[in-house]
Amino acid sequence: MKYKRILSIFLIAGIVVFMSSCGDRKGRVSSPPAESVTWVITAGENVFRNLITELSHTLQQAIKNEGIAGAIDMCSVEALPLTQKIADANDQITQIKRTSYQYRNRKNKPDKYEKDALDYFRKFVDTNVSLPSYYVQKIEQKSGDFYRYYKPLTMMPLCLNCHGMVENISPDVMESLKKKYPKDKAIGYSLNDFRGVVSISLSESIQGY
Repeated sequence: MKYKRILSIFLIAGIVVFMSSCGDRKGRVSSPPAESVTWVITAGENVFRNLITELSHTLQQAIKNEGIAGAIDMCSVEALPLTQKIADANDQITQIKRTSYQYRNRKNKPDKYEKDALDYFRKFVDTNVSLPSYYVQKIEQKSGDFYRYYKPLTMMPLCLNCHGMVENISPDVMESLKKKYPKDKAIGYSLNDFRGVVSISLSESIQGY
């Protein structure tokens, strides 16, 4: 009887260790070393500016040619491929993503690391403190370590046409949004509200490229 009890204890301990090691393989976030932070910020900022410039230009052209409805189509069809194109053009970047808890496209749903970043910025919003200009993570995984650079996004006047309060969005735009995104979470914002982040993943293997 005593032997069986001891055996059970060892079995439970083994399961706990196994589960813990599985958890480690899924990755964890750590503080980036100081010598890497400058490189991550520089690379992340350059990519962010390029992304915003390209998206803004494409969006303004769509609005000019087809109105706000054209902007919805642009975001639905062109935004993700354009973002991927910018990522593909830079050997340092493995992924670029715009994400939020209140996402419109399910492909922009935050992963666990992005949730950590969103929570980081949300703490400043909740305490009425100005948002930091960026947030950096080092993510350690069995397949290899990498960095994430996050840039907060806030609501600009143009954004409110599709993301503002329901009563302030035109009926035709609301109708279009309901058709394209029946489970849309990305409305109800006011000017300057925290919207989400641009998440930029950088490979550690080519640091300082």
